[in-house]
Amino acid sequence: MPTRKGCLLLALVLALGGGTACDEQTQATPDSGPPAPLAMSELKLEENSSNTLSFWVSWKTNQPTTSSVEFGKGGVLTHRIRGSATAGLEHKVLVIGLHELTAYGWRAISDTGAGEQVLSATRQYTTRAQPAYIPYGKVTVHDPRRAWDGWTLMSVNACVRSGLIIQWDQDFPPTAVMYDMEGRPVWYNAHGLGRIGDARYYSDGKLLFSSMADVVEKKPAAVEVDLSGKVTWTGPTQPFLQVDKSYHHHFERLPGGTYLTATQKQIGKTLGDLVVELDTSHKVLWSWSSFDHLRPDITLDTSSYGVYAWTHINALVMNSKEDWALLAARNLSTIFKIRKSTGKIIWALGKGRDFAADPEAEYP
Repeated sequence: MPTRKGCLLLALVLALGGGTACDEQTQATPDSGPPAPLAMSELKLEENSSNTLSFWVSWKTNQPTTSSVEFGKGGVLTHRIRGSATAGLEHKVLVIGLHELTAYGWRAISDTGAGEQVLSATRQYTTRAQPAYIPYGKVTVHDPRRAWDGWTLMSVNACVRSGLIIQWDQDFPPTAVMYDMEGRPVWYNAHGLGRIGDARYYSDGKLLFSSMADVVEKKPAAVEVDLSGKVTWTGPTQPFLQVDKSYHHHFERLPGGTYLTATQKQIGKTLGDLVVELDTSHKVLWSWSSFDHLRPDITLDTSSYGVYAWTHINALVMNSKEDWALLAARNLSTIFKIRKSTGKIIWALGKGRDFAADPEAEYP
């Protein structure tokens, strides 16, 4: 029980804070008692409409906790996926890496980080069938003792090509698929880009897919999604019914959040490359043109598409901090190392260049 002096002190504190002071009578303060034990509520499973090989688990807790979900086939919980590392009261975890038409057991886990933990009862869920057009992989050799265990990401589709014109199989949209070591799909995303190009996974859980040069529809050159299939970034649009200025082969998100890619650059009947670095709004921050630093051999055959496919850069590496980039020009059988700040070629690796490939050599 507070004394009159204590009541006056409380009144002063409340008055300064805009509260209501107690009167001159002494009053008892309610005893709050021990905190309620850690508890979980509103636990539910939601199917992922964009990927039948995954599902969401959400729940609430009465104390801030981190979250995770354990799961496994037949009720044996062999895997765990962690949610946000930041403690909170509301939790949502995406469970991925499942096989189609398979029964799984799962349970939610919340942890205060101070030794207190609450677990849900184990529940059951059977995955739905994956789209029929997604193929299973055929594994011919797999020695677990010598192979790194993991998933393989690739884009797959079906089409018929006639010159620069590509007709897509309407029943087989361009789709990214992750396969396990046995060739079974464990994740997919029907990104629907044009002729498929790169497929890349990043440590923040984002995936970047790109399309090739000879598309005949107005579609993005690249799209970035998270593991739930939600689009988080869309790249620039491919030009319509033309090769010049089209993005091709390489599309990569750099550590600083910009994007590195190559575009076709046509002058007359010669088709070279323009390597560009883009920001998230598609603004060109840096570029390098093959026409500025190399001389095309115009005597070569142009009968394939009516143009001379000259450099055909199909792979890139950039290190902005050290001010260099590597450009692989397939049709020249050459890798160029350039100074990013000036565009100057430092060296060229290939037959008849500064030096040829040598497994014992150290390249500057």
